[in-house]
Amino acid sequence: MTDLLAYASEQSTISGIQRVVVRTIQGFIAMHGVENVDIFRFNPAKNGFERACSDFFASDENYSHKSFCEYFAIDSVRSDGSYASLGQYLRAKYKGQLLRQGYKHLFLSTMNAIDGGRSFKKRKIDLTAPGNAPRRRVNWRDARFRRDDRLLILGATWDFPSYGAALAQTKATSGFTVCQMVHDLIPLVAPEYVSDEAASRFEAYIRHVFQTADVIIANSFATRKDIETCARSWRIDRAAPIVVPLAQEFLLRPADPAAGRAPPAFNRGSYRLRDHATARVLRAAVDPYVLVVGTIESRKNLTRLIGVWSRLRQERPAGTPKLILAGKPGFGSREIRAILTATGHLLGKVKWIDRPDDGELAFLYANCLFSVCVSYYEGWGLPVGESLWFGRPALASRSSSLPEAGGPLADYCDPYDDDDIYEKLSRLIFDPGHRARRVEAINGAKLRTWDAVAADLWNAARSPRTVQRGLGDETKESPKAHV
Repeated sequence: MTDLLAYASEQSTISGIQRVVVRTIQGFIAMHGVENVDIFRFNPAKNGFERACSDFFASDENYSHKSFCEYFAIDSVRSDGSYASLGQYLRAKYKGQLLRQGYKHLFLSTMNAIDGGRSFKKRKIDLTAPGNAPRRRVNWRDARFRRDDRLLILGATWDFPSYGAALAQTKATSGFTVCQMVHDLIPLVAPEYVSDEAASRFEAYIRHVFQTADVIIANSFATRKDIETCARSWRIDRAAPIVVPLAQEFLLRPADPAAGRAPPAFNRGSYRLRDHATARVLRAAVDPYVLVVGTIESRKNLTRLIGVWSRLRQERPAGTPKLILAGKPGFGSREIRAILTATGHLLGKVKWIDRPDDGELAFLYANCLFSVCVSYYEGWGLPVGESLWFGRPALASRSSSLPEAGGPLADYCDPYDDDDIYEKLSRLIFDPGHRARRVEAINGAKLRTWDAVAADLWNAARSPRTVQRGLGDETKESPKAHV
């Protein structure tokens, strides 16, 4: 839970890895009961681990950022981008710069008192706490591990410098089994898409994983290959990772009448899932559109995609649909934003929807012509499978794990070849017969669910320490699991 808790303090919606953590805990509880699944976190102040009951996930059928932050007492960013405290604003703006945070805290507190609150208002710092006090709250207690415990680490903990050493020390004392899921090795395989500091921290994290984890679980065969290549290059001899592919399912709870959605009576057109629509996604869906879902960053190859879209608009202006980018800004997003600003968003042909929630995403998936994911590199590729879940075709890169996420149901292109991307996009845009055949195949296919992922992860976590067998092998009943 360590990275999920940190992520929720800065982001109002969940994405790939965080979605895996939430759905897996829910799946474990559904299969084995809340009494057999504990959650745990790393507490840097104690340099140790704490555990709690997982009952929150048993009662919350889908991730609600507000209820999550209330239950776990998280000083969280809000969906409108405002900050609940000066400290939260400073942590987001000056991450890791503790001295600067202290200086700015004193300076802005003083200025805000002098100017009557304008300094906070300018920076969207709103100290007014929304809603009532939570009815219940998590009870963290010191973790006491037994030798027969299984600790399954689902998230990415490489942003916590002392985590690895603390885990190794705790394991050496208690002797429990550590099962680590690795989602990708992008900072090592493709370091051009992360900062130098991130690549260095990630290398230290992977070395700790190799030293501490008894069982390594990869989310794709492509990721397993990268892990094995990395281990060989470092001359580390260990068992092959177990592969547990992720889901294509997109879980969505019924629309909340109090969530500020647009009234269905005013939703013009034959939209699917219109009760999940907000004004901004309704505006975006007025014209036919193609959808891109994911963090807006350089690794997603969006600069090239926008260039190809510009070519489509120039050569076939009448039939080229809108391109909608749905996601939060990430590494390299400034360049993408600059291109959109300089071109007037390709004269209105490109729309960026920042941080859509699950309801907005579901609406966008359900009503798009098709989705596009031309990333240079991925660990899995949830948006490809999610598009299929809503019955929509997908165009994906023929690289890394993406062919595993889409299987035979998606179309594929070379992410480095503008002409190939142009050709594949043109077929999906201007050949309605091809799209219809894809939709028919998708609707007739059996797609992978989160329950299946949770079952496979449970079996993987029960694997022996040194000889990691396939998921179909016989195993004995396991003791309590911790995630």
